[in-house]
Amino acid sequence: MSLANEVKAVSANNSKLSSSQPQPPGPSGRWGGVNHLLAIRADFRVFSHDLHRKYGDVLFYRVGKSIYQFATPELAHEVLVVNAKSLHKPQNQKRAFGRIIGSNLFTSDGEPWMARRQLMAPLFLPQVIDRYRAIVMRQTASRFEQFNDGAVDISRAANCIAVLSVAEALFGAGISNVVDEFLDVAGQLQGAVTRQILSPFLLPTWIPTRDNRTVRSALKFFHGLVSSLIAERRRSPDKHSDLLTALLSATDAESGTRLTDQEAIDEAITLLLAGSDTTAAALSWSAFLLAKHPEYQDQLRAEVQQITGSGPLKVEHAPGLRFAEQVFQEALRLYPPATSIARQAAEPVEIGGVSIPRGALVFVSVYSIHHDARWFPDPERFQPERFSPTGTTEVPEHAFLPFGLGPRACIGRRFSMMEGTLVLAEMVRQFEIQLTSPSQEPQLETQLSLHPRGGMRLNVKRLNCSS
Repeated sequence: MSLANEVKAVSANNSKLSSSQPQPPGPSGRWGGVNHLLAIRADFRVFSHDLHRKYGDVLFYRVGKSIYQFATPELAHEVLVVNAKSLHKPQNQKRAFGRIIGSNLFTSDGEPWMARRQLMAPLFLPQVIDRYRAIVMRQTASRFEQFNDGAVDISRAANCIAVLSVAEALFGAGISNVVDEFLDVAGQLQGAVTRQILSPFLLPTWIPTRDNRTVRSALKFFHGLVSSLIAERRRSPDKHSDLLTALLSATDAESGTRLTDQEAIDEAITLLLAGSDTTAAALSWSAFLLAKHPEYQDQLRAEVQQITGSGPLKVEHAPGLRFAEQVFQEALRLYPPATSIARQAAEPVEIGGVSIPRGALVFVSVYSIHHDARWFPDPERFQPERFSPTGTTEVPEHAFLPFGLGPRACIGRRFSMMEGTLVLAEMVRQFEIQLTSPSQEPQLETQLSLHPRGGMRLNVKRLNCSS
């Protein structure tokens, strides 16, 4: 078939799909959807959630491209599992992230993604993740030693713990001497990339816009941080036993190929940024919720004391921290790091009886699903027992998806859960956490992860406990 005929066939197929059913309800657009774009750039979480409350579980609007949003567990499963092969990462995400991390596990699709996922999967097996509990405990203890009674920035502390833990597990070396610079650069980069993803035009990096300057500066910093470590492991592979060494030595079972230095740099930067940012955000929200609900804080502290007795928290205590895990999960439900999961139709597809043409954007509205009374009664209430052994039987399948679903579910979810659980347990063991004022209610900021705007300051009071 000629190229012209192929184009005609695809267009006809798309038209057939589009006309088979009426479009779902949704807001009317002005000037090609500019009004929607402005609302999205202001806060996509608020815009998206308000639309679902007004129009229902399935909705449609246009911002240049056709956009479909879905907000039920069943539809999330259709998007992320059933139709995973037909729905790829959106091109705007690939372009914005690809300038920073190339074509890697996060940005690729199809066979290249499958090969990279299979290459990296053994690095994230449960027995491998469990080896890094001691690192998390050590970094947590080091950071908490710096706390004095009074107000502390829990967000900054959580970010430090997360970055240093992932860096030590990944690189086998501390980066405490550059952690403040790392967090500043990462924060600026997150803002720049978020704006570029939401921009209808992505200017070449050589054009000296503010965001392009931020991206170039961040690239220089992160590449300098990682490239020397990779070169060292290439020279002396037997001297190290960290994730970076395993990443460099991992071999594709079919092709026998290994990652190039640039590919390893891209994957390492991705793991370092994604592995620290989402967990730190969830820890910040967890600490706030415990401060706001002291009865749950006391319950978690009682669990830790029952496990540890009069001694310190140790890595072998981790499996017993069931309530700590429930607290972390409930924080992930109320404040999911990714408020939506985006895909783009690589071919015409049908979801929930709605015909999606090729090229259309598809969103799974995680925040709306997590805050829906049909799946989580009294959804705005902090209630960790939802995730107790008896409570989870009442949570519908696919209704809890802070790490996504299906083949592209977050590869680092076990590390995040392990880290979040241990840090929370140690936090309440050492400190009483309180709000800075009875009316404290942080504003939400939607970037690549859902953060408390301006950080999270809470009061801490050190308890008398054995170190």
